[in-house]
Amino acid sequence: MAPHCLLGCTDAHTQFRAINPNGRIPALTDTFEDGQMIRLFESGSIMHYLVDRYDPEYKMSFPKGTREYYEMNNWLFFQNSGVGPMQGQASRFLPLLIFPG
Repeated sequence: MAPHCLLGCTDAHTQFRAINPNGRIPALTDTFEDGQMIRLFESGSIMHYLVDRYDPEYKMSFPKGTREYYEMNNWLFFQNSGVGPMQGQASRFLPLLIFPG
């Protein structure tokens, strides 16, 4: 995996959009099995990739098809569709609130 500069880099926005066309974090690149770079974005997609690629002994995940695997997916999709977007909205709009003094 390679870190990518977001601040202080020349043409960082264009470089980052080459990894994630959506232009948002998280995103990463990795060297795929064929030696070529693979780009990954969206937290759920990244988590699935990292588990499939780097946890073959299921030390941090569960084998596909097991009850635990599907339970884990419940929480992954809950984070992706519920908690994650709400946290993104809060971090974007909370600073705009004016609290009465």
